[in-house]
Amino acid sequence: EGIKVVAGGLGNVAALYVERLPCPGKFVFAKVGGVEYTNFTPSRSIVFADGTVVKVSTLKPAHVEFIALDHEMFTFRTKSNIYPDGRDPEAFVAFKSLWNRCVAELLVRGRAAGDVDVYHALDFHGGLAPLYLEASGLPPIPVALTLHNALYQGSLLETLDAAEWRKIEAGLQLRNARRYLDSEGDFNMLAALVDYIRRHQKGEGIVGVSHQYGEQVSVDIALFKGLRVGGHPNPMLEEKRPTIPGGAAGLIAHKAACKARVQAELGLEVDASAVLISFVGRWAFEKGIDLIAEAVLAVLEAYSNVQFYVVGPIGDEAGQYAATRLCALSRVEPLNKRLFVRAEFFRVTEEMRFAADFTICPSRTEPFGYVDVEYAWHGCPTIGNLVGGLGKVPGVYYQILEPGDHRHVLGQLLRAIDVALSMDAPTLVAAVRAGLDTSFPIEPWASALDDQYRQVLAFAEPMRARAAAAAELS
Repeated sequence: EGIKVVAGGLGNVAALYVERLPCPGKFVFAKVGGVEYTNFTPSRSIVFADGTVVKVSTLKPAHVEFIALDHEMFTFRTKSNIYPDGRDPEAFVAFKSLWNRCVAELLVRGRAAGDVDVYHALDFHGGLAPLYLEASGLPPIPVALTLHNALYQGSLLETLDAAEWRKIEAGLQLRNARRYLDSEGDFNMLAALVDYIRRHQKGEGIVGVSHQYGEQVSVDIALFKGLRVGGHPNPMLEEKRPTIPGGAAGLIAHKAACKARVQAELGLEVDASAVLISFVGRWAFEKGIDLIAEAVLAVLEAYSNVQFYVVGPIGDEAGQYAATRLCALSRVEPLNKRLFVRAEFFRVTEEMRFAADFTICPSRTEPFGYVDVEYAWHGCPTIGNLVGGLGKVPGVYYQILEPGDHRHVLGQLLRAIDVALSMDAPTLVAAVRAGLDTSFPIEPWASALDDQYRQVLAFAEPMRARAAAAAELS
């Protein structure tokens, strides 16, 4: 219907499920402000015991039904700021409580109608919904959990005392909330969901968005110790592949033309011989933005023919540091003709991708990685850390031997940039053309998703039996 509100890789994953879910499904989302949700039909509102009313509307253009939730706590957000502010614990908990209570109510309705069998959670965001069912005495529901980024766990990153826990329990309106959510003293939504899966599904039904990431999560994150986290690699839809005027043979000329236009649009010096390097992503420590902040100046000083564009929203303190440093650099002459910076959600155009000669992905962890594929399909190799889902397209990659040694990590990135910039023309052209040929088909993804659903559905009957037995005893 022409409505699209997504952010980052998780938004891409959610959009993929909407477009290519291999079975009938329901996609629940909270409305944001400033967007017209045309053609949605009003449905029965959700009315909670405390008097809170959430309006519900639906749209079913195909086999996936869209269910929109409308409340001022949701519509306070905008397309450019869709996540609640985790720095305000009270507001964060209130938002997550309302969202998860709504999802739980919709699960109740869907099960009563006989058209919901599995709850599929993406990361932690809806991790409390099954707990609301459980706490109210209703039979548990099988859960499939896909980890796009298991480092984000819906936590407050602080140790809470008894008074703070009482306040959180009141805000959540979830009985025995601390029993579910206390992870080493901190509020942790993902820990609560993983514990639910351990208790009801013997820990089965959890996957990462690449095989490497599934293995990495099982080893590196304590929350998943003893669990087998599968790999469920994301596909890249072929219809998303860009059209190259003149086909592969016309790529080099098209990239040159795009580079000239993009340089002019971004205020960079129009120079056909310049090497244009991009960084696109959330400005966060996990994405290596602190490394970018230092590497940019070092590379600009060492190579007079290099230009950068660095864009994306600030995600944490490292992002704020990078924004302060890079924005200041971009205002200094003559660097302002070689460096374009936007520390905000920024629409990266097809021309910007074609214009780039390299894209940098210095992530400390990268579950799948969309940016590297998007740029490879535009004839742009990656300079990146060989971690998680990275390394699936041609480029120059480095490995980190001492993650806690900042000098080592930055040095590895700078050495990889040096290798890329010293690459001879035939080698670079070969990497560019190889990137065009990469593919990530939908069929294995759909088959793996079907397997994941069957895996968790096997626990449905035991769940019902245990719930019935518990009801008889009470």
